[in-house]
Formats: sequence, C-alpha cells, structure tokens
Amino acid sequence: MDDILIKDHIQQLKDVETADLWIDENFEKKLSQVDGTTAFERPIPAMHSIAELVSHLIEWRREVLSRLKGNQRGLDMSDAANW
Repeated sequence: MDDILIKDHIQQLKDVETADLWIDENFEKKLSQVDGTTAFERPIPAMHSIAELVSHLIEWRREVLSRLKGNQRGLDMSDAANW
C-alpha cells in the first residue's frame, strides 16, 4: 500500500511539471514564456525572482523524493537553498 501512495505522490509532482492539467497551467508551460532576462528580474525588490523560485522548488522536489525513498532529512531549515 505504501508503495502505491509513494508512486502517486511522485506522479503528482511530475504532473505539476509537465502534464495537461485541468487548470491549463504547468511549470513547463509557464517557464516556456520566460527568457534569460526575465528569469532573474525581481518585480518588487523584496520578492524572489522566477529563477530563485524554480531553484527553491527543485531543491524541495529533491528533498521530498529522497524522503519518500526512506532517506533521512537532507535539506535543513537553515540551508541557503531553503530560504
């Protein structure tokens, strides 16, 4: 049963990235509209850029998948990647 649940969670992560979702948006579609300049722009100085947000999401995706595989916590709350 646990294996089915883990596979479902992994599939949900993949779906948000590239699947044809009912909301008509996924990361791949949104990021295809971003170029090298806009990726690093901060619309408001206190906000994160798209590149920073994507980096954060990638780090947490790695962490979630690692934990689902039974590994110990790897990303610490004080890590630079976990702002």
